Amino acid sequence: MKRFLISLLAALALPTAVNAGTEREIAEFCLKAEDFSGCVKEMSAEKKPVLKKINKNKNEESDFLDQANSKYLNEDDYLTAIIYLNDAIRINPKESEAYFLRGIINLLEMQDYKNALLDIQKSIQLDNQDSDKYMTLGYLKAFYFEKEDSGLKDLNKAIDLNPENSLAYLFRGEVNNLIYSKYYDDSDFRKAIQFGNASTNDFSKSLELHKNNYNQYYKRLFPFGYLHYLYGSRGRVKYNLGIDYKNIKDIKNKELSKTLLNSSLSDFDLFIENAPTLDEVENLKNPSYNFEVDFIKLTGYSWKGDTYSWLNKFATACKNWRKANKAWKALDYDVMTKYASISDGWSNYETNCTR
Repeated sequence: MKRFLISLLAALALPTAVNAGTEREIAEFCLKAEDFSGCVKEMSAEKKPVLKKINKNKNEESDFLDQANSKYLNEDDYLTAIIYLNDAIRINPKESEAYFLRGIINLLEMQDYKNALLDIQKSIQLDNQDSDKYMTLGYLKAFYFEKEDSGLKDLNKAIDLNPENSLAYLFRGEVNNLIYSKYYDDSDFRKAIQFGNASTNDFSKSLELHKNNYNQYYKRLFPFGYLHYLYGSRGRVKYNLGIDYKNIKDIKNKELSKTLLNSSLSDFDLFIENAPTLDEVENLKNPSYNFEVDFIKLTGYSWKGDTYSWLNKFATACKNWRKANKAWKALDYDVMTKYASISDGWSNYETNCTR
């Protein structure tokens, strides 16, 4: 079975043309949307009253920030939230939190990573003592600008500012896993192992500190919490390390490989226990673009099947793959294409267990 790949999504291209007849504020906003013309149509039809209301109340930027938070967090209306934030910033260009929230929306909803980076950097320039802001900056740099070393420095700063920031350890674990994969691809296996071990340590620390009262903005990224994500992510890194110690001549260690693979099985069991079901994910309204759709209970059975196969326990592997196979075959085509790991379980079952 193959090694697990990192699972974060790539950036999308942004529109660049503006219709000359479009209201300026709507045009400025919709330049950041994936569908410019659709955004203009929606904003022009539904948001003009909001624009007029905002323009009449430009004396209280704190109200705009409060209303932006309410629109985004309570109503999932990030379009109106950004309009409020734009006006709050025009009134008070030193409002750090307004830049931060706009950066979060650009990151998680608009996929406008360039402006997200600019907003988060400006927010830190105005307030350099906030752990979550450095955490977000490090995440952005590493995954969307291929600046892993700089991203790690920002995540280290986030942890220095708040050593109990569980999410910062999670994101640092993801960045270390990304670097692990890059060194592996370059065949620098000893260096890769160092970052793989650092990744598992970060996930373990995040689990130790795990709380459900994390930054409310990140509830859009983790609508079911992130406990299952931690167990799944740590299990996947242990799985890869177990394969490396089994296969790579320079670092081969059969006993350590077996220990890591068995430990990954324990993590996958805990992942299954805490992860949402496929139906819960499918019924989720307006998830963030970056929400990890593949982290569901059935995925855990695919991962367990892969792990048992490396432990040469093929009957047990087939038992786990069968669960993914049965579920995947029952899905409509447009749904099944979203769940790559369940598809892998189906494929492995059909290839290895039906002869």
